[in-house]
Formats: sequence, structure tokens, C-alpha cells
Amino acid sequence: MADLPYRYVQELCLGDLELVMFDRPGYGDSTRWKGHRVGDGAVLVQAVARAYDFDHYSTAGRSGGAPYALGAAALCPGVVNAAVFGCRTPPNADIDRFNGASLVNEMLIGAADEETLVESFRSTSGQAIIDNPLAVVRTIIPNLGPSDRRVTLEPEVNRYLAASHMNALKKGSAGRIDNIFALRSPWCFELSDLGDKLTYLIQGAADDQFTTPEHFIYLSDNIPNCRPIKRLDMGHMGTMALELKCFRALARDAFSKGY
Repeated sequence: MADLPYRYVQELCLGDLELVMFDRPGYGDSTRWKGHRVGDGAVLVQAVARAYDFDHYSTAGRSGGAPYALGAAALCPGVVNAAVFGCRTPPNADIDRFNGASLVNEMLIGAADEETLVESFRSTSGQAIIDNPLAVVRTIIPNLGPSDRRVTLEPEVNRYLAASHMNALKKGSAGRIDNIFALRSPWCFELSDLGDKLTYLIQGAADDQFTTPEHFIYLSDNIPNCRPIKRLDMGHMGTMALELKCFRALARDAFSKGY
């Protein structure tokens, strides 16, 4: 939690919510899990739930972590509902992934094999992030859409992005590479497996170059009990400001169901 922008940490701590977060495999201090799939995240979530003695709980994820939250919601019997921010579609979704998207982002997703992917990642940003994460964030900003540029120029968010990149890759890029392969391989669950669990789907402005509106539309149409929320005044990063409200909404929904 300490890696989040301070004002968001403060809101969550004051929100009477019990929030447990963990790194994806290979990120931060988490052990690498080579060859894992997005649906395997359910195993990790269930382990965390057992450790904290949670019988019923919600899942939430942002950006590359969002599909893992969907998978846990679909596959973990203890999950009541979910919230995902800037979520990608499954690899079999029939959408135009390059329409308005960051070329580097989609190039990494579309790399032909692991060797090509590793080299692409290193040559575009991987090693540079490790060497000087703040400089990389500043380099990325001019290439962002107006909504994300406005948010990332905030000093606190800028520092957060640099710190989170540095922490995620402090053991190297293997976890990031594994994550890209997991996102572009079969997820091992279907969106229909979410059933009647309420899923908040939060998307920023049309100029979000990380998860474009194509992803949002597809997920809205294919998640059974979806509550789509689109904020044209926010980009991919800016929807962090909505997290507390969404977490409270998840808690109210769970309470209304008798949990």
C-alpha cells in the first residue's frame, strides 16, 4: 500500500475497509511463476483469503492486474463481486487492438515469441526503467493522451509511477515478460463464468492508449452482470481517484446480499 499515491492510501485507511494487496508473480518480491495463466491468479487470491480468514470478499484490479481480478471473481467461490479499472479483453476477443492504442504497448503484446518479446521490452523501456525509472516516466508523458498526461504530471502521481516501476522490476523483467504472455494466452476462464456476480467496469477517456474503448465495449457486452462506468474526464491513470468509491459500492452490494 505504501507505493500508492499518499492521498489514495489515506482515503483507503480512513474508509473502514480491509484492503489486502499483493504483487503479481515475478513483480516486486513475489516469486516468479513462469508459464502461469491469468486464471491461475485465483490460486493466489484463495491463498491470501485463507491466510486472512476471509470467507467472502471482493476482488479488484487495475490495468494489467485487472484480468487477474476478473479471473479470481470467476473462479473463486468466496468472491462476491469485483471491480476492474482499465481492463484488457481476452486474447480471443474480436476487436481492433491497434485503434488508438500505444504502439509500444501493443507491440509487446503481439511479439511473436519470448526471445523477441524480451528484446522488444529491453529496447523500448525495460532496462531503462530499471536504470532510471523517473526519467522513463518523463519520456512517456509526451506520448500520452491529454487525459493521462494531465494526471501523470501531478508530482505525487509522477513519483508513484516511478517508484512502482522500479519496485516491480527490481528483480529484472522476467515477471513482466511472464505477465505479457499470460495476458495474450488463453485466460483459462470465460467472462460468462462471472455469472451473476456484480462487476464494476471502470474506463477512462477515449484517449486512453493502454486499454482503448474497444476493450471497454467488448467487456461491457460480455460480462453478464456488468456495471460500466466511463469517465471522459479521466485517463487510464486518473481512475485511481474512483477506487475508494468503487470499493465502498462493492461493500454495500455484499452487505445487501447478506454477507
